[in-house]
Amino acid sequence: MLGLDRTHVVVVPYDGAWPRLFEEEAARLRAALGERILSIEHVGSTSVPGLDAKPILDLMTGVESLRRAERLLPALRAVGYAHKPDPEIPERLYLVRGPAERRTHHLSLAEPTSAFWRRQLRFRDLLRADAGLAGEYGERQQPRPFFWVKDSG
Repeated sequence: MLGLDRTHVVVVPYDGAWPRLFEEEAARLRAALGERILSIEHVGSTSVPGLDAKPILDLMTGVESLRRAERLLPALRAVGYAHKPDPEIPERLYLVRGPAERRTHHLSLAEPTSAFWRRQLRFRDLLRADAGLAGEYGERQQPRPFFWVKDSG
């Protein structure tokens, strides 16, 4: 199952269907974008076998240039993605899929030569190669309780 209610952070046990769901979504993106993209990678916690994760598929698509990738936004809108500008990470175009209250997919368009691209793949590959490191990371990403504090002013 995919999707996360935006009012809660939930980490669920690894789901063996996530790789298949990634492949299905990657095929949808390839059909919509064709040769205008270079590759599609499964990144994020759902890409690491056995790792508990937030049930949202993270995909990263290689593009020749971010400037030219902006031309892909209408085609991505047509297959259900909404562009969410993210000035915190200027090396990518960030999009989401799923109803506003329950996101199911995060998509980053990035240049394969960018530091963002290399960091994402390196981190994924480290977690895939080292079960101990993946377990430690999984423990750290468990949601922590939080409290609302009323401003006294």
